Amino acid sequence: MYNQSYEGEVVLEFKDYNTFKLAKEDNLPQGLKIKRDYEYNRPSVYLDTEDFDFLKQNASLLIRPTNEKKVGAIIKYAHSSIVKEKLLVRSEQSDLVELRSIKESEFITYHFQLLNIDLSKVLMTKLIITQNRYHKSTINLENKIHFSFDKVNYFNSNNQHISTSYIMEIEVTDKELTKLSNSQVGELASYYTEKYGAEKLKLSSKYSKGLNLLKEYQQI
Repeated sequence: MYNQSYEGEVVLEFKDYNTFKLAKEDNLPQGLKIKRDYEYNRPSVYLDTEDFDFLKQNASLLIRPTNEKKVGAIIKYAHSSIVKEKLLVRSEQSDLVELRSIKESEFITYHFQLLNIDLSKVLMTKLIITQNRYHKSTINLENKIHFSFDKVNYFNSNNQHISTSYIMEIEVTDKELTKLSNSQVGELASYYTEKYGAEKLKLSSKYSKGLNLLKEYQQI
């Protein structure tokens, strides 16, 4: 019905920019050759109900600007938790919607009903992030492994800066999910934790991490 994709990932967080930079420049993790693919900077606006109905169901709803007259609306669902070597498997559905009538779009209505959220509830901005992503992938490996190095700036709904974090995602997408073992990605994650002191992200998404930071910021 809508554009849909799946990815399995391990998410790591670095303590500071210097270790993040060193890890980003490492092109031979565990002897695998990786190359730079692209870099971009983009904003994302996270929406939820007043009662955080999306968050409660381990989902996130965000909008991003596009080159079209409409904005990109994206719903992400987490299907499992990170436990030792296991991957966090996430599905993503997206569609283009009118900015002025996001709530009334078929795409949003469909997911409200899927999650059994009251359609009368109002959507509001809960978090804004800007993400500078530096993306790499493996060379000469039949099933690609993707490495995303993200400098993430978190802002509250009033566009006040909350915090900055340095995050890395090691992931496989639709094609590779069934062909690569969890342990292969887990071993790569261990390489970065042991060599650069990275830690597995304790929260399931950038949205949940940002909200956690926001609570600290607001001293709630």
